[in-house]
Amino acid sequence: MHRIGGQRRGGVSGLAAPRWWVLVSVAAVCLLAGPQPARAAPAHGPSPAQSALVLYDAPAAYAWLGELYAAQVANLLGHFNLAVTRSPVGSYRSGQMGSYRATFYIGSYFGNPLPAAFLSDVKSQKYSVCWMKYNLEQIAWNAQGVPDFTFEQTFGFRFNGLNQSGYDIVRYRGADFTHDLRDPEVGLITVQQPTKVATFATLYRQSTGAAAPYTIRSGTFWYVADIPFSYISETDRYLVFADVLHDIVGINHAAPPRAMVRLEDIDPSMPVSLLRTVTGYLESQGVPYGLSVIPRYTDPLGYYNNGVAETGDLNGSPVQAELLRAAGLGAPVFQHGFTHQYSNIVNPLTAVTGDDFEFFRVTLNLNLTLNYLGSVSEDSGPWARGRERDGRRLLGQAGLTALGWETPHYAGSDADYGAIVGDYPKAWERALYFSSSLSSSALSAARAWGRQAQVFDLRLDRERPRTVEPFGVTAGTSSTGPKAFAGQFFPYVIQKDIYGRALLPENLGHIDPVGFLAFPPRFPSDLLDAARRNLALREPWAVFYFHPFVDVSYLQQVVTGLRAMGYQFVSPAQAYSLVGTSSLSSGGSVRH
Repeated sequence: MHRIGGQRRGGVSGLAAPRWWVLVSVAAVCLLAGPQPARAAPAHGPSPAQSALVLYDAPAAYAWLGELYAAQVANLLGHFNLAVTRSPVGSYRSGQMGSYRATFYIGSYFGNPLPAAFLSDVKSQKYSVCWMKYNLEQIAWNAQGVPDFTFEQTFGFRFNGLNQSGYDIVRYRGADFTHDLRDPEVGLITVQQPTKVATFATLYRQSTGAAAPYTIRSGTFWYVADIPFSYISETDRYLVFADVLHDIVGINHAAPPRAMVRLEDIDPSMPVSLLRTVTGYLESQGVPYGLSVIPRYTDPLGYYNNGVAETGDLNGSPVQAELLRAAGLGAPVFQHGFTHQYSNIVNPLTAVTGDDFEFFRVTLNLNLTLNYLGSVSEDSGPWARGRERDGRRLLGQAGLTALGWETPHYAGSDADYGAIVGDYPKAWERALYFSSSLSSSALSAARAWGRQAQVFDLRLDRERPRTVEPFGVTAGTSSTGPKAFAGQFFPYVIQKDIYGRALLPENLGHIDPVGFLAFPPRFPSDLLDAARRNLALREPWAVFYFHPFVDVSYLQQVVTGLRAMGYQFVSPAQAYSLVGTSSLSSGGSVRH
């Protein structure tokens, strides 16, 4: 984030603190089109104890939405190292649930006709099933469209239909998690037989005090009142769903509160004094840390050098010795791209290392928000791997070996992630996940829907004004065609995401006391607020990153505050194996 030669550029204002890891978060109320032709499911799945089935709505123009949600469920299930089969619900076969530890149905498309075999297996209560949001009336109501008495007697609750009256809080284990009201619709139920139904989380409307169940279990059947992946943030009810997954799959983890910190955007131009101040503080406090290192600095347009281009590598740079010293004391290095910018093209601001995207094409809107266009024009697996390996070679020349990978601004294509995992099976980041290629009708529907649904910076909590962007759909720049994509962060270690990577969590974001572009400031109190809510979870993590050019006093506030809450800082190198102490059950019956 600084000029070659040790001159500080930007400080904590202007271009020195980009926050462009805005991850797409989707919310849908899709009411059109007919069912997509079913894809055949595998005849034989993995062992029921080691696998899960994720079913989703897939009408022709909106299958991409179900695919995105299914990928996000699969990623969370990667915390438990479960093999996951993702399939349109229309392809379901009678008894298929019996091959899996748990089945998840994502009701993202209102009125999607569900197969009789699926409905029959759900009603049998022989299998562990988690149902999200839409279409519950297809088993809970009779042909006249009123609640079915037999269902109520069997399951112990009544489905009352959908509601948009503004439940803005989800209360779970004594903590309040936010529920973004840009997607206010929830399925309301009434518990009629408390001996049959356990309520795990509750919806609240702060303005009136009204309450309703959010997540319930009746025998082996679970219901979640919405889709917990729409409009997520660091304080969101998404965290509740991620925690209740332990109960649904019957794999219970117990762990003390743990914290991690990553020093971000260290490139060859960074003044060593800034880095040494931060590493010195952390070491004096006995706080382990990770190093996010960009192997090459480049300013191809001379943006910060009076129009004269400049480039520099780590080997021989002033910061090299400090990185070697810190790594020698056990601080793991994470390769943060190759140059953390794209060619000599403004993408979207300066074409300078640390400012711009490397693997994704992004432009700046007039209102200082960001427009995600998709992968860069030459994007491919070999191209991405070539950049990664060029950067890895430069790290080696500087005497450094990276433990894992971090994509610049958390934005790459599925081809990029899929190629880089071969060299870096470990990563520490949030990430983008993609649908399959879109047909012309699906692309049109996704873009039309995207003008209504919005994406936003995952840092922002409910009380702050939102900065929004159009929903991201690639514009034909990928060799595999246009795709829809969504972003996801994780509240715990993911042993394997859908790209096959082990991921460390980063669930608090970072400190920016000034703000950047359309994004408001973010202070230690914001990070600590999210960390305090996370204490309600059975595996509490508080993980953030810190730019060394930010005043170290802000870092001191976060470290002190997290320790006061009981969080213990752990080594990022060891954290991949920290998934809690497990206890197993048959699934759907563990309560922690």
